[in-house]
Amino acid sequence: MDKFTWTREDLIKIIHSTDNGIFLSDPEHDRFIDINSTVLSKLGYTKDEFMTILPSEFLGPFSAEKKEEIHYTKYGYELPAEVRSHPITLSDGHTYMLTVASDITKSKDIEYKFKRTNEEFQSLFLYHPDIIFTIDMNGIYKTINPAAEEVFGYTTEEITGTPYLDYLTPEAGKNTIPYFYKVMRGETVRFETIIVSRDNRHHIMDVTAVPLVLDDKITGVIGIARDRTDKRETEKRLHESEQRYRALFDYNIDAVMTFDTNGKFTHVNSRTEEITGAASEDLVGRSFLPFVVPEQREETMRQFTISLDGAPHQYETTIHSMMGERLDIHITLIPIYVDEEITGIHCIGKDITEWKRVQTRMNHLAYHDTLTGLPNQRHFTESIAEVLQEAEEHDEEFSIFFLDVDRFKFINDYLGHHMGDTLLQMMATRLEITLGHRGTLFRYGGDEFIILAHPSDEEKTKEIAEDLIKETAKTYDLKGFESVSTVSVGISMYPAHGTSTETLIRRADNAMYHAKNSGKNNYQFYSPKVQKPSASLKTESFLYKALKKEEFHLVYQPQVAGNEEEVIGIEALLRWNNEELGTVSPGEFIPIAEETGLIVPIGEWVLEEACRQNKAWQDQGFPPLTVSVNLSMRQFYHTNLVSTIAEILYKTGLSARWLELEITESMAIHADEAVAILKDLKDIGVKIAIDDFGTGYSSLSYLKKFSIDQLKIDQSFVRDINSDSDDNDIITTIISLGHNLGLEVIAEGVETKEQLEFLKKHGCHKYQGYYFGKPAEAEIISPMIRKQEIYE
Repeated sequence: MDKFTWTREDLIKIIHSTDNGIFLSDPEHDRFIDINSTVLSKLGYTKDEFMTILPSEFLGPFSAEKKEEIHYTKYGYELPAEVRSHPITLSDGHTYMLTVASDITKSKDIEYKFKRTNEEFQSLFLYHPDIIFTIDMNGIYKTINPAAEEVFGYTTEEITGTPYLDYLTPEAGKNTIPYFYKVMRGETVRFETIIVSRDNRHHIMDVTAVPLVLDDKITGVIGIARDRTDKRETEKRLHESEQRYRALFDYNIDAVMTFDTNGKFTHVNSRTEEITGAASEDLVGRSFLPFVVPEQREETMRQFTISLDGAPHQYETTIHSMMGERLDIHITLIPIYVDEEITGIHCIGKDITEWKRVQTRMNHLAYHDTLTGLPNQRHFTESIAEVLQEAEEHDEEFSIFFLDVDRFKFINDYLGHHMGDTLLQMMATRLEITLGHRGTLFRYGGDEFIILAHPSDEEKTKEIAEDLIKETAKTYDLKGFESVSTVSVGISMYPAHGTSTETLIRRADNAMYHAKNSGKNNYQFYSPKVQKPSASLKTESFLYKALKKEEFHLVYQPQVAGNEEEVIGIEALLRWNNEELGTVSPGEFIPIAEETGLIVPIGEWVLEEACRQNKAWQDQGFPPLTVSVNLSMRQFYHTNLVSTIAEILYKTGLSARWLELEITESMAIHADEAVAILKDLKDIGVKIAIDDFGTGYSSLSYLKKFSIDQLKIDQSFVRDINSDSDDNDIITTIISLGHNLGLEVIAEGVETKEQLEFLKKHGCHKYQGYYFGKPAEAEIISPMIRKQEIYE
């Protein structure tokens, strides 16, 4: 072939036919020398237009790294180009810049779409709430998204590069292997497995896995795993809920039933059958109303209608069973909602027949003295409040008689408490008969009685007083011992001697002491000239100095567990020895301390000393036990009680659980305040006991509200075990009440084996009394505490 020779026209033709833009520019003068037609077609200029513009007018940002540059068209659009420039020296000897530009618009679009797709995938991968992962052919995690960290408890860096089997339970790992091989064969699988997280929790995972294909070759697994633990837990809880519902319904100790909106039985449990005496098939479809006693049917229908209005509530009613038995039932009605519509009523019926009997008994005890059967001090307090209001409204007079049995201490000391109780019973009967309908007789406490005569003027009051003095002066046959026991009577009149309960009682009490000083066996009206004698003034004077002079000390009496073999607590008891008065009975100085307010600092000393001694025993290695301390009413309602006790516990280092505070039922008179105080005391951790329980100053309703741990049966009931059936009934009732309320019961005053056997037989938890040990000094009682044995 002949050698080909390029002509200038050939070269120009080639230059203008290429797809790349070609620029020839003079860098020195910043102008274009020539361009090819590709540049003009891409940028939209004519050659004449283009040759008049400077290179800088159509050139945009330049990336030296990528050799990329933005060119602007005639209409201002961006045209990305890849450029290659190099100098060239032509025949005129001048050096020019030859630039070749390739249009990379399409590649940029592809790059942008790829970048966007990649970012979207990364976003899906990084922020998806489910776990996204890839595994290679060897079962090794290659990638895993951050969602895995919450389930696994490991970071993604810790998981990556480790076998997936390392995070499964052995059984789950074994079960996943067949699925793994299915995916390796090109199948898509879905299965459940269990991942064990770092904190050893098991997570139920719903896994979908597909083959990972690159260049038509399976290189691993890509999958999504969703934590289904909560769903499974929900399903489990639902199942358990259904089981609990069936257990609540079928095995409930109370009657559980459902009614339709017409009050007909739809479902009943076995307890319902027992209470009604009817089989379930006989009850379903039948109205509940015929079972309700006639006098309560109207109210029962009203209560049922309230439930149909959507209000759950409770009430009490009485039914007749098929056997004719009358039962008191506590009813709870709960509307049944289905799709926000009431379709029926759930009903729970608790048989409270026995509870009502106990409550009736306890309410009687709350307002009546157990020894004499007379209305008690609480009853008097409420009665006189009503009488005061009525007397004020109708401008009436009434009188209060304060009676004290003369020489009663002599009977108790020389004939025994049993004879003293017998005398009080006989005295109460005689007073009640003598009084008749002219007034109401109350036992105020100990050997004191109060009579409330309303209405009554001075003449009628004298007549009553003379009859009382005459009749009570007759002899009493105390089981073969003929006793003459008289009464001293003090009288105050409303409104002449006072217009408040406190004033009238205090002035009747003053008049009674005047009667005693006048030779006993007489009555006296209150007179401002005669005040209550203060034989206790001397005692009171020494009492003010007793704390400072360190004349008080504590003795301790053991409290024994039901097995009689273990000392589980001690009661701290206050004693006072004065240099001039000698040993002063607590019965003498405690009332004075209470009246003067000295009981507050004295009580704080007792608390601190008892806590200090108990902590000392513990520090010496003695078995820990509870120390019980009595609180007086004035202490109990003192504003700083709770903080004072907390400070004493902190100061002595004794844990609150080893301190028990004993209060009396009389503190329930201010029930709401007492409930709040008891709650605050319980909050700091101390135990609470009701002392002298059963003496008739509280009621069951208050008892249920109190935060207490223990009931202490008053020793007056224990004393007459096996000789007084009424006392026996009271004791068994109190023990039963304690069991029902989940409270421990301790009996005070246990002195004989017969008393102990009776208490053990009826389930009393603890005992205290001379049978186990008398109150003793700390050094005497210490060996017994260490051995946890009782002493003779």
